[in-house]
Amino acid sequence: MIKVSPGETPFRISLWSIWIFYTLAILLLLGGLFTDREIGSMIPGPDDMEEVYAALWLTSWTSAWVLALSLLLGLPTAYMLATRQFRGKVLVESIIDVPMALPPVVCGVAVLFALSPTSPLGAFVTARGIPVLFHPIGIILVQTFIAAPYLVRHAREAFASVPNRYLQAARVAGASEGRVFFRVCIPLCLRQIGAGALTAWARAIGEFGATLLIVGAMPFKTQTMAISLYVNGFMAAKKDVMFFMAFLFVILSIAVMALLKLLTSNSRSAHEQEA
Repeated sequence: MIKVSPGETPFRISLWSIWIFYTLAILLLLGGLFTDREIGSMIPGPDDMEEVYAALWLTSWTSAWVLALSLLLGLPTAYMLATRQFRGKVLVESIIDVPMALPPVVCGVAVLFALSPTSPLGAFVTARGIPVLFHPIGIILVQTFIAAPYLVRHAREAFASVPNRYLQAARVAGASEGRVFFRVCIPLCLRQIGAGALTAWARAIGEFGATLLIVGAMPFKTQTMAISLYVNGFMAAKKDVMFFMAFLFVILSIAVMALLKLLTSNSRSAHEQEA
């Protein structure tokens, strides 16, 4: 039997209260999906399943692009923020972190203004005929804007935890900054980067408000899983599609969180062994 010191009691009460609250919320959600309905009735009919498959496919390939862009732009950015000191660094870090604090709809408004024909970026895109609004490209851009900061934060903390002696030894041995980045930092921080990538990807597939504002909710074209859940559940009254999408989101979220905890716990153990 585990002995509990009197000083630990408030902490244990807090831990178990939060755990019970979230466990009940998830179980009640899953229970609500099956209440008074057979499992088979949760599965949409053939016509609706085409729309479901389209939403799943759109969400899959756009979120893959979001993840790729987040890695391509986020890892070098995180490396610079973790290993360099420069004027205005605090401001740069704050601006990159802003999308994590803003409501998603506000992020959508910011991207909408950035892509307007009167802005430099919007003028560049318009002049070259690149479709963004009400197009899957808009999904990728707005979700990258929202998801990339999560990867940057994880990677920045990971790169900052690499002992400086490793970096200096590589530089003294003649390694270029690129080799230090790819051959030293990336291998040492692979699990933390994986956790950041998983967090960014999960944020992308669950994004709703900003995506709806930029691309609308056109079936088979811009309707992601999150948008499809809302449209079918609250506008088209297709409850079977809504329940099916909700079930997929719950299962996917549990799997993502379990994998995320596995990655972070393993990386923490590795750092403790190095120490």
